[in-house]
Amino acid sequence: GGLLFREASRAANRARRQGARLLGACCNVFAHRSESPANKWLRQLAGVLTASTSGAMQAGAILGLCELLRAETISSDTRALCLKVLEALCVDRESDPTVLAAACDGLRRLSESSALVWEVLGADSATDGGTMTRQALLERLYSFSKPVAGGLGDTKEAELGAPHRELVHSSWRFLGQLAAWGREGAAECIDRLIAIGRQCPGEEA
Repeated sequence: GGLLFREASRAANRARRQGARLLGACCNVFAHRSESPANKWLRQLAGVLTASTSGAMQAGAILGLCELLRAETISSDTRALCLKVLEALCVDRESDPTVLAAACDGLRRLSESSALVWEVLGADSATDGGTMTRQALLERLYSFSKPVAGGLGDTKEAELGAPHRELVHSSWRFLGQLAAWGREGAAECIDRLIAIGRQCPGEEA
């Protein structure tokens, strides 16, 4: 818990990611056992995500939830939790780049092991602030590159700042992972990545 909720800094961001992976690995040891702590952690992290907490707390909860969902059987409960994380990417929900980057990284990690994100989006599930569909998600991820595509041309930290640089790179990795599933919408992910590459002459793009 201490690693997950460390306050903002580059070291803290790394610590949150490492803490989330450690939590997921520990819960995997107890998978399919009656004494598994995963359900307790899922409830606690979901509570943090819905509460009015700091960006560091929100980011840690998102990363932890996604790591735990990697090992969970897809069900109505896991779909609801996945949707909670996706809601962080809604245009009118969150603007903190640390939280947005955590959502991109966590959902990418989740998408490495299952198609849960695509399934949730395929249902066109309604959120409190609107509807998060596949198209809305892709547009949102694409929008994170606008500072680079709109004139900076590169993702150097000096121009963007560390949090926004991390967000841009996280959104690219998430788009790439979604495309890797090869399902409906994969071609749109690739189209957006190609468009970003054409507009951003920097090596990282």
